[in-house]
Amino acid sequence: MRRAAARFLFVFVFGTIATVLGIVTSMTLTPPGRDLLARVVSSELDRVLNGTVQVGSISGSFIYGLTLEQLVVRDTQGVLLASIPRARVGYSLPRLLRGDVVLTQVYVEEPEINLIQHHNGVFNYQDVLRIGKSAPRTGPPPRIEFHDVRVTGGRLVIAIPWRAGERLTGAALDSALAAERARPGRIIQESREGLRRVIILADLTTVLSRLRI
Repeated sequence: MRRAAARFLFVFVFGTIATVLGIVTSMTLTPPGRDLLARVVSSELDRVLNGTVQVGSISGSFIYGLTLEQLVVRDTQGVLLASIPRARVGYSLPRLLRGDVVLTQVYVEEPEINLIQHHNGVFNYQDVLRIGKSAPRTGPPPRIEFHDVRVTGGRLVIAIPWRAGERLTGAALDSALAAERARPGRIIQESREGLRRVIILADLTTVLSRLRI
């Protein structure tokens, strides 16, 4: 799951950065310009990802780093995948232009990430990021490396199908469901695809000196 979260952070944060670098710098000089820039970035990300992306505002030095406010990502069904109130990233522009993603700083405040596995085995983030649907890449892969990674007050929700519910019906299902829900910390929820087991990790705070993908 940590690898999935890291990949998610890379795609959305650097999809935003790559888009921003192609926008006229004057758009960042005034609050109306920054609001317009945020709408343009949201629109561009919607074109390359499944689902919808909204960016509240963007600020900072486009040479050294950015601050993103109110980044919200939803899947194709409108279900929340991620909500990041505030993220600050520092990066090496020369390396970024060469195709290597080297972050000198990643600060994420109170992110909420919902990882949902569908009954076909595919997670929602895989669908949104089009994993497995991209054209084959030629040449060596880019260098992806994060330094000074800090996450404060995060909340991670993981929902996976409760397979026992697929094999039982009637009174047997009701009995098994009641017994499962009676276990400490066990959460079983209903969804449009059936019953899911839900794991919630709250108040996540972590510091990583380096993370390489």
